[in-house]
Amino acid sequence: PGEGFISVGDGPVWYKISGEGPGLPLLVLHGGPGGTSCGQSLLDALGDERPVIRYDQLGTGRSGRPENTALWRAERFIEALHTLRSELGLGEFHLLGHSWGGSLAAAYVLEKGTAGIASMTLSSSTP
Repeated sequence: PGEGFISVGDGPVWYKISGEGPGLPLLVLHGGPGGTSCGQSLLDALGDERPVIRYDQLGTGRSGRPENTALWRAERFIEALHTLRSELGLGEFHLLGHSWGGSLAAAYVLEKGTAGIASMTLSSSTP
């Protein structure tokens, strides 16, 4: 458990890992774009069962705020998510996306495939 920053190429992305439970980690994607992960802090209580990982997407919350508007494309968010996954060593995990985060989760799976994703939950999302 802990928190820190990971460079996703266009700036730093803040993340927090809560708990050390024995289950597969849960990676949480917040709504927005423009939202933050603070609303998902209620899920931190699951840390006794599994690590809960949440992060603020680039441009939001504690993460960097690049001014280049060309970065605000789905492909950019997919790559940032993939970098975060790689840097945190998430081989197998559960994926939860709320609102825009659900759209990002779906786009991620369509682009990168389902390898290592034990389950995907879309909450209040358009897909």
